[in-house]
Amino acid sequence: MYKKQIDFLTYISGQGINLITPLIITPYILHSCGAVGLGKNAVAFSIAMFLVLLIDYAFDMKLIRDIAAAKDVMTKSNIINHMISTKFVLLLFLTVIFYSTIWLFSTQLENTDLFALSFLIVAAQAFSPLSVLQGLQWYRTTAAVNIGSKIIYLVLVLSLVTSVGDYLLVNPFWALANFIAFTAGYYFIFKRLKLRFIPSSLSRIFQTLQEDFSFTLSQLLLCLRQIAPQVLSGYFLGWHTAGIYKIFDQLISLARSMNQVYFKFFLPKLSHQFSFE
Repeated sequence: MYKKQIDFLTYISGQGINLITPLIITPYILHSCGAVGLGKNAVAFSIAMFLVLLIDYAFDMKLIRDIAAAKDVMTKSNIINHMISTKFVLLLFLTVIFYSTIWLFSTQLENTDLFALSFLIVAAQAFSPLSVLQGLQWYRTTAAVNIGSKIIYLVLVLSLVTSVGDYLLVNPFWALANFIAFTAGYYFIFKRLKLRFIPSSLSRIFQTLQEDFSFTLSQLLLCLRQIAPQVLSGYFLGWHTAGIYKIFDQLISLARSMNQVYFKFFLPKLSHQFSFE
């Protein structure tokens, strides 16, 4: 019982920094870049988070369950390698589609540089080991990756975002911080479990994409409902209004995020328990 309490507190500390960081960064960006800069970043970030769901493609929940239920290292390795392979295929597809769209509509779109740089957030997500770590129930490592990425992000933003035009750097800094921490997390996983990356076949990848399409679509529609006010406020009411909306939305999202954190902590434990019954 004592170990479970320690695990829960460790996990909460790692997830808690995800809630605290925006409360530090948002006022700072507002002060340094103004409400317009904050609004532009908020809209670009929301679009990136929508595309992140395509990269995760149901792995965010499914992977936690499957790894926790796996009974040996070989099975876990197979699941992890398949997830990495699928994410790389999705990333390649999304990269081509996204930058082709940016190029085709470059004359009609405003702030194409911001959107092009913000896509790096999506690319970094392909390297996220967080679902793997939660499935393995390595809560200290999960917390270390989360805390490490946010500390790097805070240092980069607070040190280098100092003027109005620096709003372009905020989202790329998020991507860079995540990439560094995520790469370190995967290195630890592969070293500790003595894994070797073996790509999955394209036929298996396409089968997974087909099987999980319905779940992913439902997640995309839910996310679309959540980000639509942010994007529409920037498009119809201007970047200044989008920045003000971001401030209020950040406060409301705290309660929503806590429910997700609680659920993801107990999901691997339940999956592991039922797999052995």
